Amino acid sequence: MSERWLPLPGFDGRYEVSDHGLVKSLQRRSIQNRRLDERILKSAAYNKYGHRQVALYDAEGRRHSLQVHRLVLLCVVGPAPRGTQACHNDGDPSNNRRGNLRWDTPAANTADAYRHGRRTNPAKKLTADQARAIRVDRRSNTIVGAAFHVSPALVSAIRNGRAWSHA
Repeated sequence: MSERWLPLPGFDGRYEVSDHGLVKSLQRRSIQNRRLDERILKSAAYNKYGHRQVALYDAEGRRHSLQVHRLVLLCVVGPAPRGTQACHNDGDPSNNRRGNLRWDTPAANTADAYRHGRRTNPAKKLTADQARAIRVDRRSNTIVGAAFHVSPALVSAIRNGRAWSHA
């Protein structure tokens, strides 16, 4: 399948995005009036969720750090419909090919994260016996959480009946 390059809106024709998940800067002149050649940008930066990012500069020279998967969807599919997020079908946040991306609801994105194992429910780490033991343990939430390898917030939720109330 051939790669298709599309202009990135809002950057005065300075950049293009491909449906294969790449971003390139186009030929232009620098401030010192030197000619800069077209080149594919490195997306060496990753955010805390593992999404690839690129640094782009607008016509005024302001730097913008943008996520590649959102740029691909913006250029190939169009702007995000209200209340949607960019989602990866295979759960790999570095796979930014068009066929792996879609706009979808935050709930669908969260469900994807659980399905692909990128997120886990910490309460599922516990057994009913452990939840009962946490409920009667009088040490601090932090100490009990460390002992059971769960967060102090989960210990509090168990003790207050917001989690594991059936145990």
